[in-house]
Amino acid sequence: MNEKGLQADLLYLGEAKYGKASPAEKTLEAKTFIQYVLDNFATVEEAEKALKSEPIHMISKGMHAGLHYMVTDRSGANMIIEIAGGKLKIYPKAGNAVMTNDPSYESMLKIYDYYNEKNLARNMPGSPHSVDRFMRATGWLEQISPDKMDTIINLVPGKNFAMQARMSVLSVMRTLSTPFAISTERNPENSTTLWRGISDLKNNIMMFDLADSPSTVWVDLNKIDFSQGERALSLSDGEIKQGDVTRQFTPVQ
Repeated sequence: MNEKGLQADLLYLGEAKYGKASPAEKTLEAKTFIQYVLDNFATVEEAEKALKSEPIHMISKGMHAGLHYMVTDRSGANMIIEIAGGKLKIYPKAGNAVMTNDPSYESMLKIYDYYNEKNLARNMPGSPHSVDRFMRATGWLEQISPDKMDTIINLVPGKNFAMQARMSVLSVMRTLSTPFAISTERNPENSTTLWRGISDLKNNIMMFDLADSPSTVWVDLNKIDFSQGERALSLSDGEIKQGDVTRQFTPVQ
């Protein structure tokens, strides 16, 4: 997340095809794409316009690691970006958007249409496969309340709607996660989910739910002084953290 409330994320996509760039093309290492987006843009609209007007050929140096990306801003605008033959394929999406792994986003939407015709809310697939996780995420997000729920708000810290929204999304992510310390002997692709991240772009809050910790922590970017320039800060002191840890960072020597 950058200071303008623009968020960029990446996930593995085996189907990504980088291709070979011509000498005349501008290139960008796929692993640095997120940094490029966060350094240069404040909104999805800005990023989309720039990426379409000045095409970039994505490359992957060394070991091939197929990737795809989601960019989101405070307005609720999203775009999912995938790579085919080195070229960017951009899928704008307002409101709720979901991205998992293979297959491509275009193929995933066709599978979604199949499940949606069968009433996805009552027929969510349950395996750890990326298609099933995509359908569960989409099906649950369609049911989450966009408003404060009086029936449960007393359970939310500070009776705060923003916290209700964060925890709603986190609860969905937990249903998509692979259990901690699961054996991968039979299905090596079912890697344990090590952490889940939640970003509240309107309130500059970044929340982390670590699979090996009994508590959830968050960082309030409004409480951090960015005027001192770039600094490396760490929470890794071996102690279990809980709640707002913004003041617990220490400088990395």
